[in-house]
Amino acid sequence: MNIHPDSAAELWHQIMRTTNNAHEQLLMHASLIDALPPRAIYALHPDQFADVAAIYRMKHALFTRLQHNQAIKRLYFNGMRAPNQDT
Repeated sequence: MNIHPDSAAELWHQIMRTTNNAHEQLLMHASLIDALPPRAIYALHPDQFADVAAIYRMKHALFTRLQHNQAIKRLYFNGMRAPNQDT
């Protein structure tokens, strides 16, 4: 799926609004942008998380919130239905 940069920025903004604190923001960035698994996130940031299990729990809670966020659903599904356009 090709997504317009403005739409991508808005999607990321909505994802960050779903987080409750800096730890969750760090987790979202490490998970979605850096594509790191929880063990790698903990290895890089042991001072930010209690243990790997805490990262799994936090990630599960965050992704559940993302799945229920109506603004994110609209952005995603509108992007899926939009025709591919090169800009």
